[in-house]
Amino acid sequence: MEKALGREHSITLATLHNLAATLRGLGRYDEAEQLDRRGLAGWEKTVGKVHVDTLRAISNLASTLHPQDKYAESEQLHRRALGRIEKALGMEHPDTLTGAGNLSVTLHARGKYAESEQLDRRVLDGHEKVFGREHPATLASVHNLAGSLQSQFKFADAERLYRRALDGNEKVLGTEHPSTILIVHSLAYLYHQQKRYDAASKLYQSAYDGYVKALGPSHPATIHCSNIFQKKNWKKREVISKRKATAVPALEESTMRLSNARTSVDMVLLCDNVSISLLVRIMAH
Repeated sequence: MEKALGREHSITLATLHNLAATLRGLGRYDEAEQLDRRGLAGWEKTVGKVHVDTLRAISNLASTLHPQDKYAESEQLHRRALGRIEKALGMEHPDTLTGAGNLSVTLHARGKYAESEQLDRRVLDGHEKVFGREHPATLASVHNLAGSLQSQFKFADAERLYRRALDGNEKVLGTEHPSTILIVHSLAYLYHQQKRYDAASKLYQSAYDGYVKALGPSHPATIHCSNIFQKKNWKKREVISKRKATAVPALEESTMRLSNARTSVDMVLLCDNVSISLLVRIMAH
């Protein structure tokens, strides 16, 4: 296709976008970043810096930078894209809501929880209005808001929202869908933070088994979960707990990497290879 149409043809650039999205879903972020940067340069050259396709490319690159811990550049790009998309399409357009959700993901990762929560509430309200309460994008927004609340120790509200997101995902997407498994993982960490270790242990195991089946043993999500849920760690926790210790620092730190994960509305059905604007991506906090 590239040979026939050229490197900067719109179809070539759209194909780059789809390939980059697939690579993100496989956890091959460095390869996805290269394609995203190439695609962005192509769109800027062919349609200009304020065209909607260029703004989407900016958002895609920002979302690829996030799981590589390149948060500062990711935030800068997300803010740039959101401001321009909002001006061009309006506050309630799905692409605007996607941009706001993606920015919230990065803000959350940088510890800006209050601003992240504000964006999450805005996105959830917009998705409910545009798509309805049980659309995958809406459920992803519910999950994100729960994460923001959890990070601010608002555990009761967070659990209620996680339960809503989990029930909805199981109904709409099924129990084996990656976004459903992600919510199980998030709920496990919520219980972990509350020292509800038995409940957390069962959910960690369920999430790990689900990741292996859905994403494979080498996917970053599976590896993170495996690092968290190791029997020796849980046995160590049980011993320390009996001594009335307050935490297991190494375990807590590793858990924060993915279990307080966020769902980016850049991607809601990526693992199904559905090419829509809202796909689910597993993002570490």
